[in-house]
Amino acid sequence: MLRRMLPRPVRRALGDPVTAVAGSIVALIILAAIAAPLLTPYDPAAQDPLHPLESPSWSHPFGTDQFGRDILTRLLYGARISLVVGFGSVALALVLGLILGILSGYYRSFADVMIMRSMDVALAFPLIIFATLVVVVLGPSLPTVIFAVGISLVPLFTRLARSMILSLREQEFFEAAVSTGCTDARMMRHHVLPHVFPLLFVQATTAIGLAILSGAALSFIGIGVQPPAADWGRMVSEFAPLVFVHPFLSFYPGLTIAITAVACNLLGDGLLRAFDPTATRVIT
Repeated sequence: MLRRMLPRPVRRALGDPVTAVAGSIVALIILAAIAAPLLTPYDPAAQDPLHPLESPSWSHPFGTDQFGRDILTRLLYGARISLVVGFGSVALALVLGLILGILSGYYRSFADVMIMRSMDVALAFPLIIFATLVVVVLGPSLPTVIFAVGISLVPLFTRLARSMILSLREQEFFEAAVSTGCTDARMMRHHVLPHVFPLLFVQATTAIGLAILSGAALSFIGIGVQPPAADWGRMVSEFAPLVFVHPFLSFYPGLTIAITAVACNLLGDGLLRAFDPTATRVIT
């Protein structure tokens, strides 16, 4: 019953086993992050100096870190931060990219040249380098990380929105609507957004994995989310000095980051094939 309520492209995507598994993993991670207080009795920031670096046990399934904190608890609460970074930054990039893409592709004025040249300059920097520059200027914090990663992703959405609008302008229905005197507001509501937003949403699904990786990378180098907050990238950084003594400490958060990013990418690819069978990939 619930499956029938979903849009047809989404049902088609979930019919693919790989996409269905990837979607299930993403949903499971989201549910685990929401239910973290119910899944573990420990405080993610509470230190226990009497039990550092304990091996996995019934009371600590993944063991404890060098400060006696339960690793599984920190992974669950770290999922909250990673998902907030992923969804928050992509939402920011989606909104700004859609606005800039419409200004550039629909109105085709001097703003088009200025916007696209600015996007070209931004794309000349690797995403993580661009995000690092923003965080260094504004200072490390969770809102800053969301803003920095979101700004670094804006060119991806802007270029996609502009290219789709330019393609729409060549369609007969678009020219007919313009010739009948359709206002800009009506054009946006009935002819632009319904065609542009679905693929932007698909790109957003894929970009969430990239945003989580970027946020973890910022935390790994020490300019992302600050301790004592549980963050996957920060956990990998804290466990790095112990990699030859306790290699599995770094393995847990590293594998979690990898699984989440890959699942988001596979889910995005599956949705892309469902919404646009002629396409191969949104982000390259």
